[in-house]
Amino acid sequence: MKSLKFYKSTIVGTAILALSAASFAAGAPTLAYVNKPDSHTAAFIKGKEPVKIASVDVDLKTSSKVLFQFTSGIADENSKGCPCSVRAFVTMDGQAPRPVKRVNVASPAVQEVDKYEHDRQNLDGSTVFETPKGKHTFTLTFQKMDGDTDEIEVFYPNVQAIAFPN
Repeated sequence: MKSLKFYKSTIVGTAILALSAASFAAGAPTLAYVNKPDSHTAAFIKGKEPVKIASVDVDLKTSSKVLFQFTSGIADENSKGCPCSVRAFVTMDGQAPRPVKRVNVASPAVQEVDKYEHDRQNLDGSTVFETPKGKHTFTLTFQKMDGDTDEIEVFYPNVQAIAFPN
């Protein structure tokens, strides 16, 4: 036969777990994402204007820290007019773009010297926003900073916005 002390500790432990689970659920992260897993070109970067890659919306019940992260591949199939430099920017609610990462792509030496078919680079990054309660839109754009090609392709863009309540 189990003691009364055992039953009391079990009841207290169960109550603590139930309260912890309820408070965790109230502060659970919010997730918004866009995945484009097919191998076809998702976007072309032409000229020097920013190109919208993806947007996600989050509706926050409380002020939060929002982790915005993205992965993608970029390539120029012929490297004519390159090497090129491409920068990734993230905006929240149409505010000033935040530069997150810059990479070089389509170096002629990759095809001419190294004999690779294409120079492919990853363009990945993350940043955190302090975000008030309410609905917010986060937008990822890529912009060619240097080079003269109009054939930079974006593959496999994946975007996530994860809100962690304050």
